[in-house]
Amino acid sequence: MSFKETSTNVTVVIPIEEIPDIEIRLAAIWRDKTIVSQTFFQTISGIPVKSKIPQLLTNMQISNNQFLICWQSDPPSIVGNYNIEVLNRTDDTVINSFETNSQCHLFQPPILDDSEYPINLKVYISENREETEEGKLTVIEIKDKLEINVTLEKRNEIPTPENATFIFTNGTSILKLADLNDFLMLGDLDIIPFSLNENQRITESKKHCKSLATLSKNQLIVGLSDGSIYSLKVLPPPPMDDETIIDLAFNETTQNLNPKFKTEQSIIRESDGIEIIQLVIDGIQERIYAVRNQSGLIRCSFSNCQNATILTTNSISYIERIAVDSWNGFLYYSTANGDIFIATLFPWQSPSTYSFNIQRRIAQIPQINSMEIDYENLQLIAALKNGTLISMNLINQTVTNLRQNLGEMEKYNSVKKQKFIDGRLFWISSECGDDHEWKNCLFGEEKDPDSGNIHLNRKLLKNSSPELYLYPGPVYDIAVLQDLPNPTYLMPPEKVSLIISGKEAKATWLPPISLPFQASGTTWRNLKYDFKLIESSTSTVLDHSQTFETEAFLNAKITKATNYTIFVKVCFEKIGDEMFRFCSKQISTSVMTPGLFSNIPTFPSVVAYIPNENDNDSLKMIDILGRNFEDGSCKFYSINYS
Repeated sequence: MSFKETSTNVTVVIPIEEIPDIEIRLAAIWRDKTIVSQTFFQTISGIPVKSKIPQLLTNMQISNNQFLICWQSDPPSIVGNYNIEVLNRTDDTVINSFETNSQCHLFQPPILDDSEYPINLKVYISENREETEEGKLTVIEIKDKLEINVTLEKRNEIPTPENATFIFTNGTSILKLADLNDFLMLGDLDIIPFSLNENQRITESKKHCKSLATLSKNQLIVGLSDGSIYSLKVLPPPPMDDETIIDLAFNETTQNLNPKFKTEQSIIRESDGIEIIQLVIDGIQERIYAVRNQSGLIRCSFSNCQNATILTTNSISYIERIAVDSWNGFLYYSTANGDIFIATLFPWQSPSTYSFNIQRRIAQIPQINSMEIDYENLQLIAALKNGTLISMNLINQTVTNLRQNLGEMEKYNSVKKQKFIDGRLFWISSECGDDHEWKNCLFGEEKDPDSGNIHLNRKLLKNSSPELYLYPGPVYDIAVLQDLPNPTYLMPPEKVSLIISGKEAKATWLPPISLPFQASGTTWRNLKYDFKLIESSTSTVLDHSQTFETEAFLNAKITKATNYTIFVKVCFEKIGDEMFRFCSKQISTSVMTPGLFSNIPTFPSVVAYIPNENDNDSLKMIDILGRNFEDGSCKFYSINYS
């Protein structure tokens, strides 16, 4: 608030429940000039009464049958446990109830068929407080519960398996598996053309075989044994006339000379002699993370490595494999002994060298062989060294055995690379048997078409038929050629303000807050802000634009006394074969210009004097919109009074 006062004393009433601290600035007005003092900070004495009800942080639908709710307690819950109830909003029947020590939960109510949409639910959240009186727990009443109404709408989601192409490499070629259920390899394998020099090989070594990653359903990234990285675009097949179709159908030689796929390749990174053993894509940063054999990480753009970032680390145990959670800002990495650690992703705009500020070992996960992020179910999936397949929930970090019903002898042994698709795991193992010289083999889980039960390929069991490899030969890497998963949740800007000075306006806002399970800050995200200024009475759009900054001078002249509203939302954009744009909800604020606005032909300049960062002996003059005056700084001198 701002006001005029002729006396030197004033009493101001403010809502201390929301504002424990205030900022005060004094202004002296003389003729057409206003001089503003520096800012004084004052803490309001006394402790405001806080509500016992958890406060809603966000409620958003993630998919057709998933919704995410996050909340917070002020003050934080001493016990840290919360009671959750999910009810049918129509008849208030309880669908599920449980306890959690997390402040976020991913709900997955059972969905029967499309006719049930929209699905209306009600969620109650309350603290499990241990306030006792004569040995009895306090009864939690409805008034102490956070009530949230949830409506799930039907979304046109594209099933992943129908739009995925499973590919793998034998070290010299990239091959396409026509059918994920073709365990006997009865169908033909299509070759995706890729040119190699004599000294190059798609990464192969004794311990590592990871060098394929996909940007989209039509583009993949290939890492080679000499350290080079290539982009490979898979082009749609050209139209063929009837004569060519007949020739391909009856002439096997012609089929081999005319592959089904056409490709274009370009180099992203030149060779340096250090093998690329794994590639992982961050779709939000639009960056490639590459693991170099016993030489750390390097991050490049999708087009080149000219402004690459290299991870510097003092760890004796080198990074062997990684998983990137680009939605939540974390990089998971494991060392040679299988210990898994978590750190914040590289900043989007980072220098040429970077080191982790904070990293910690994930103690609840035993030593692993391989891992990946499953965005569909928001989980980290890892194959352990003991042969178990586990998942860690990205929301509350709970760890679950994904295959509890497997037989005692069914294990995921010596996994080198894995890919989880349509609820099934495909993996490369170094245990290929003694009847050949293969160092790495491709396996896949089998799903019973009737019961849907998962069991392992019989080749993995002792005394079983040896014929059921997915590919009769060595395999060094696997990937799924499909579009990168797009984020399904994004918080809006935390706050927004609109400043009007004369006939000019400026909007400022704070970046979105991180959810409790996300990395703090926003440096790890490549975000764009969409802002729109309207004249409220007529809904006329005066300015609409986008920026990467957290402020904008508006390209609109404020010409009359009325109400103006600024709307701001956060967006994530991806430019590829198809443009994708996902935005948060928008927040807004309004400013009513004074009634005498239109009667003032010119407006006095409001001058603020602030310390000059470049000169300690001077003050810098800025206007109320934060712009420097052209005459620069104003010298000040100390005066001694006798």
